[in-house]
Formats: sequence, C-alpha cells, structure tokens
Amino acid sequence: MSNQVLIWARLLALPLIFLAYTAMLASFVTHISSLQLHSDEVLGMTRQFKLYNEAFPMRIAMLFCLVYLYKQAFAIPGSFFMNLLAGTLYGTTKGFIFVCTMSTIGATLCYLISKCFCKPVIKLFFPRQIDSLTEKIKENEGSLFFYLLGSRIFPVSPNYLLNALSPVVGIPCHLFGVTVLLGLMPYNYFTVQAGTLLSQIDPENLSKENALNLACVAAIVTIPGFLLPRLRRYFHRSPTESHKEE
Repeated sequence: MSNQVLIWARLLALPLIFLAYTAMLASFVTHISSLQLHSDEVLGMTRQFKLYNEAFPMRIAMLFCLVYLYKQAFAIPGSFFMNLLAGTLYGTTKGFIFVCTMSTIGATLCYLISKCFCKPVIKLFFPRQIDSLTEKIKENEGSLFFYLLGSRIFPVSPNYLLNALSPVVGIPCHLFGVTVLLGLMPYNYFTVQAGTLLSQIDPENLSKENALNLACVAAIVTIPGFLLPRLRRYFHRSPTESHKEE
C-alpha cells in the first residue's frame, strides 16, 4: 500500500512541477514583452529577436535558457528551431557552445524527471520501445558508450524519447550525459550554423552572397535527410549481423 502511495505522489508531483515552471516562464516572457524598444521598424521575427538581444542581452539569454531547458526537460520537440535561433542571436561559435550546454543539461533533467517521477507511466505506455532498447543494450554491452554515442549521432528514435527511456532501462546518468554532449555536437553545430547564415540574409537586398547563404542553409537542412537513413542502418546493426557479413 505504501508503495502505491509513493507512486501516486510522484505522478502528482510531476504536473505540479510542470505547472510551476510554465508559470515562471510565462511570467518572464510577459516581463520581456513589456520592455520597450526604441526602433521605428522591426522586420521579421529574426530582426526583432536580434534587436531585443542587443538591448537586453542578459534577459534574452535567461529567457533562451529557460525555454530550452523547459523544452528538453519535459520532452517537447523543437530543438531545430531553438538551434536556429541560437545561431541568429549568438553566431556559430557562441551559439554552438550555448546549445551544447543547454541540450546536455536539459536532457539530463529529462532523465532525472523520468527516473524520479515517470517510470510507471513510461513502462505502461512504451513497453515495445523499452524492450527494443533493452535488447540493444544487451547486444552492445561491451561497447555501450559507442552504441549510445551512435544513437545520438544517428538516432533511431527521437532524442526526447531516448532521454525518457534511458533511466528505465538502466543507463547510468554519467554515461548518458557524456554521450548526449558528444553525440549531439554535429547536429547542434550544423543547425546553429544554419541559423547564423539565415541571420545574414537581407530580405530587401537578395545579393549573390545572400543567395549562396540560402543555398547553404538548404543543403544543411536537406542533406542529412538523405544520409541519415543509410548511416543509421549501418551503425545500428546488431553484432551478430556484423559477424555474418564478415
């Protein structure tokens, strides 16, 4: 009986944490939007964010961190657009460091929330995914670090689902955090770089340089779609399949 009470207490605590974080984030966004910018014209959302960032850099940095951690901690999709925004606001180098840090912290928060509050729910709604991931971990027991690293670089399931499932199947937190940091670096770099290129495009003056930037952004977005399925099949073969080919 006491065990059931503990499970229900954990399940009820999670919505309270979610609502508290949402209320804090909404309050901060309201405060930011109430600030006045002395500008005659703001062209587009990108330009607006850049103007806010120039006027209130610390507030925008705090807002960006809160939103990114909120999204990651509660397994909400949208990393691509957040990374584009990071490239727009901070450039490739700073944006890349910023995003790598936030994605690692946010994914670890999701791991801890799943471990502390959500195990019964995850086991109930994702039994097939849990069985599949458990089998893969057993197959790659001797090289678990490299398997987890490959799962981030060439993901079979969405990253937010892998974040939530990891504590359920017994992946250690330290190994989880390191593979998130290293494995998401290529994705983070290219998406942040795409945001940087987009920020350099002037909609009123479509020069050759702007056209080249657009072409680069299109390549960054579309090429992984062709390569990832093939690389994913190669890197996620079971050891028995690899031995058969040899």
